[in-house]
Amino acid sequence: AMKLCTLDNYCIFIASRYLETLEDHQNLTKVTKKYMRNMEKFHYNPISLDAKSVELFPNVETLHIYKEGDQYLIGGRIERYVNWEKKVSYFESEEIKRKNTVEEIVFKRLVWTYDDSEIQMNNITESIQIPEGVKEIGEYCLPYKIKQLIIPNSVTIIGYSCFSGCS
Repeated sequence: AMKLCTLDNYCIFIASRYLETLEDHQNLTKVTKKYMRNMEKFHYNPISLDAKSVELFPNVETLHIYKEGDQYLIGGRIERYVNWEKKVSYFESEEIKRKNTVEEIVFKRLVWTYDDSEIQMNNITESIQIPEGVKEIGEYCLPYKIKQLIIPNSVTIIGYSCFSGCS
């Protein structure tokens, strides 16, 4: 006789991290009583959420911004945002941080742009220090008058013609 195996709560939780829609998560909770509280186990959002659907994941502490249109939701237990969605310039990221009240905002695609260079440029020393955490230096982003550039270890991409025109 063949023995049927069952998935325990932990295995279902791990597998449910790969579900792609809210409907999939809701359907999983209907399979059996032991899976009913599965969405409560998440401390981050495994899918994009809006103001209504975030209530179904009541223990979310880290809100991931996966795609354009995802909202920086407030309230509940949310203490941290992680933005995977788009490239964000350094000074744009600082402005977003100033406008939000959460403890931490992480930008996974942080880019140094020409505007960032112009804002930080020190006319006396003609130098720029790119802050730690910036992942990419954008295309044509450095002003012609720069004499010194300090690049942190976090930079992994240098854009096309980044240094063109530099002395």
